[in-house]
Amino acid sequence: MPWTLPAIVMLIIAATRGGNGGTLADAAFYESIRRALTPAATRSVTMADIPLAERRTAEPESPPKPAEPPSKAVEPAAKPDEPVVKAAEPVASESDWRARMAAARTSLESDELLAEALQGRVNGLTTQSINLDDPAQRAAVQTQRTRALTELDRLTRQVEKDKLAIVAIEEDARKKNIPPGWIR
Repeated sequence: MPWTLPAIVMLIIAATRGGNGGTLADAAFYESIRRALTPAATRSVTMADIPLAERRTAEPESPPKPAEPPSKAVEPAAKPDEPVVKAAEPVASESDWRARMAAARTSLESDELLAEALQGRVNGLTTQSINLDDPAQRAAVQTQRTRALTELDRLTRQVEKDKLAIVAIEEDARKKNIPPGWIR
């Protein structure tokens, strides 16, 4: 049988190494030997291989994607007997993920800082307009306050978008099995 050779080799290695083999280095060593002695997979299982009745999806259905423009060339349909093989997406490096997350966090911090500063300006303008007696000066301050409130509202929405962007990056990394340390 094809599995007996790797099993015998593993038993010999375990016997010669001694001890309880409980260190991480031992586990890595055993795993490297197991991978070296195990033959490569000859078939990959896809969702198409699982009967529809046995499929259970934990994720809710995504909204339908918009139709592609007709200018793209139509790909020939795959034969039912042949598995569909898609090219794997290139995996971005750790530095790419770190840079992407750092840019999103920097944008969030910048927008939060600007929103806090603008809130202080709105508070100051509100106090100033209350304390002014001259209606012309009060109207000018109220105009500045209105502009500042509009900008504060825009920045508040931008902060929410930045937070959603960070969540989207984390979700994208989770779906692509990116190590969590890459996006911290």
